[in-house]
Amino acid sequence: MANEIKWSKKANKNLHKITSYLEEYLSEKSLIEFIDSVFECIDQISAFPEIGVIENKKTKLRSYLINKHLRLFYRTSKSNIVLIAFIDTRTNPKKYPK
Repeated sequence: MANEIKWSKKANKNLHKITSYLEEYLSEKSLIEFIDSVFECIDQISAFPEIGVIENKKTKLRSYLINKHLRLFYRTSKSNIVLIAFIDTRTNPKKYPK
């Protein structure tokens, strides 16, 4: 059974910024493929919440590598999954969510 997905304001803003940027540099087909791959990963996380790497056991923060430059951070609970942020993997790890 798939868990309910909730989006934080930050995750929503991050994905919007990324897709806006990519709109200028990718073809429409490539952009659609990128967006599809993001939502496929979210579907996988919904079905298998423990698929991501544990970043912080105490806060139940996990991350999932979407592609070589994009990592999704999320938190799990019994009833839902909260998408925290989409982070560029080239970012300093000290700036990752805690």
